[in-house]
Amino acid sequence: MTTAPVSITTAANAVVASPCVLAAAFVHGAATAMARKQRLAAAAAFALRFGDPASWRLVSLDERLAAPVALRGFAAFGALTDRVAVDAEYVARAGTSWGHHASRVHPQLSALFAATAHRIGFTSQEAQRQWATLAKITAIAGSDPACLYRHRLDAARDQLTAAIAATHNGRAPITLTTPLHGLEATLATLDILDQPRAKAGTTNSRQAHWDQLAITAPVLVTTMRRYLAQLGLSLRPGSVTLIDTSLRHLADYLTQHHDQVGSAADITRSHIEGFKAWLTARSGYRGHRAPARTTIGMRISHLRGFFERIIEWDYLDAPTRNPVFAGDMPIRDRPLPRFLDDADAAALLAAARALPDLFDRVCVEVLARTGLRKGEFLGLTIDAVVQIGDGHWLRTPVGKLHTDRYIPLHPKVKDLLQQWRAHRGENSKSALLFIDRGRPVPQTRVDRAVHKAAAAAGLGHTTPHQMRHTLATQAKVGGIASVPAFGIVEDRCCA
Repeated sequence: MTTAPVSITTAANAVVASPCVLAAAFVHGAATAMARKQRLAAAAAFALRFGDPASWRLVSLDERLAAPVALRGFAAFGALTDRVAVDAEYVARAGTSWGHHASRVHPQLSALFAATAHRIGFTSQEAQRQWATLAKITAIAGSDPACLYRHRLDAARDQLTAAIAATHNGRAPITLTTPLHGLEATLATLDILDQPRAKAGTTNSRQAHWDQLAITAPVLVTTMRRYLAQLGLSLRPGSVTLIDTSLRHLADYLTQHHDQVGSAADITRSHIEGFKAWLTARSGYRGHRAPARTTIGMRISHLRGFFERIIEWDYLDAPTRNPVFAGDMPIRDRPLPRFLDDADAAALLAAARALPDLFDRVCVEVLARTGLRKGEFLGLTIDAVVQIGDGHWLRTPVGKLHTDRYIPLHPKVKDLLQQWRAHRGENSKSALLFIDRGRPVPQTRVDRAVHKAAAAAGLGHTTPHQMRHTLATQAKVGGIASVPAFGIVEDRCCA
């Protein structure tokens, strides 16, 4: 046994094999005599050129990359066997079949990984790409794949992403991001990770934005983040995320146009007036030229609440009075909620039943027959369907109004939910009913399902929430009273 030089980052569980033992393991398992001869020659050439794996890791990056592919293969096999970390730049540029060598080093885990990925919905090719990506990450981390816990995976993944992005104009290609995204779900199903990481561009992008703002206004950012931490103890995560965005908008405006403002105590009425004009001039969502009045009102109300609370809570970094007034919120139009008439509602359901994707069919039928909100629909659990007496009922999760309820199930809905339950299988650790490839189905997929059905029915822009209004309207017209326990909602369109 030899040890790697002190200049090499070595995993705590590294086991460095002697060159002879490593060469024997490399040659072992070759399918033919020719393959054994080629592997033996590669091991001998590697020893002649570099000496041993420890010496190879001290050689310059250019010299290692210039070695023949057979020698680079032996080096990859040695790194994965020894569990000694390799620099990310080499891993990203070596052109080595890391997945193939990892399968030779960890044959049982490789087979289990492929079977697990296939079980949760990935194709064989997708599973192979995930495994190859995992092999690169373990090479960088210097770890056994089964011991690649969150902190090790995150550090190695970030190094690999940066190294590959450097060769692609600073952006990670989809050939990396897609298998990385799927890899998280497979590792979570294998219990190597507790849960898959959220999609890139959510929590991480907010953190990066706060870090950038803190360079210019560290006191202001500290106050805002302290406030958000307190809100996180009492509000739902989705509500805190919205307020987070509003505060970052204000901080962004101040750092761009009033860089002398370094704290919340420095913010005056004139800054708020400028921010209102800046916010209104921004482009809106979904191609709209400006933000909706409801969005502007929400942002301004978030800021009013921020100043009001930090003053009440006696924060040291707080203005003497609230610079945001109640009159700053624009007066919103309050049109009646949109709903589908009976003909359009029937056409939508008929079109949905002809959609090829099972989730799309389930989604539209359940929303139309139950009036669930998107979040409630996606929050349904595998035990949501219960039998009470002779009938079947759907138990909704605690949602927007902090209540749950039972909704009587239409037979078509019950049958579709049973079909989805069979399609979903029992392989996920999650209790959620709507799981796809080891992850919760996102709300955007619900939107797409409704849009597909609406397009097939020849309808215009239709949203999932319109189906809720439609059911409420149908109930009111049919003479059914508002019964929250049954999920029949009292909408303004029914008043």
